[in-house]
Amino acid sequence: MRSVWYPGHMARARAKILEVLPMVDLVVEVRDARAPLSSRSPESGLISSRKPVGVVLSKADLAEEEVTGRWLELLAREGFEFCVALDLREGSCRRELSRLVRRGPRPDARRERRVMVVGIPNVGKSTLINALAGRRRASVAPVPGHTRGLQFYRAEGFLLLDTPGVLEPGEGAELQRRLAWIGCVRADVIGGHYKLAVELLSFLRSRGLMGRVLSRYGFDEAEGEAMEVISRIGRSRGFLLRGGEVNLEEAAKDLLMEFSSGGLGRVSLEVPP
Repeated sequence: MRSVWYPGHMARARAKILEVLPMVDLVVEVRDARAPLSSRSPESGLISSRKPVGVVLSKADLAEEEVTGRWLELLAREGFEFCVALDLREGSCRRELSRLVRRGPRPDARRERRVMVVGIPNVGKSTLINALAGRRRASVAPVPGHTRGLQFYRAEGFLLLDTPGVLEPGEGAELQRRLAWIGCVRADVIGGHYKLAVELLSFLRSRGLMGRVLSRYGFDEAEGEAMEVISRIGRSRGFLLRGGEVNLEEAAKDLLMEFSSGGLGRVSLEVPP
């Protein structure tokens, strides 16, 4: 299966990112700690060949600590400016992020350091910018030249350039499935919530994690076919159609939401090779 979902705004954003890249001193790439490989920016390789890059694994509180540690070791060997795993909602992450960014390069000492933040949709870029610039972040005048349509924000000692999330067109089904589970790809693009939930239950069963579904929904047991489990979820949460039939799509959506938000505990979808 190959997705054709690649909105025009993503193509334009991708071109704009490459256009303004020469103007920045450091790029901070945000990835999801649960899937550091699948959630990397499609321009990651090209960007890192032209500019210093620091990698932030967001939502570290939702991934398995030991697995995330191994990912950080692997990324550190790849020559990134810095690699760190954080829960970006924690107040303490601001100081750590600011320290790492200010430690980075600034070729022109006559101006403030410029930092571009990149990442695929819903991976945590806005949360990172809020952490560094504050929730009531103040925008600054665009840098003359090529920054029309992009926005700079002032942080502590540097400028942050926010960029739209960009996805690679035509990625494989397995990668898209992982991204959908963590909320980075819309479910309707790759078959709908029910299909994704069935596949998620299969994954959880293969990892011996069905007990977490049982615990979260208050079931005595969580065995049976995926449709039966999803149907029980629907009944327990009141997702019923007229006549008492379970709305399987809504029940599936609830399961996916519980997983992506951490309701089923820490789960890493990828382990380092």
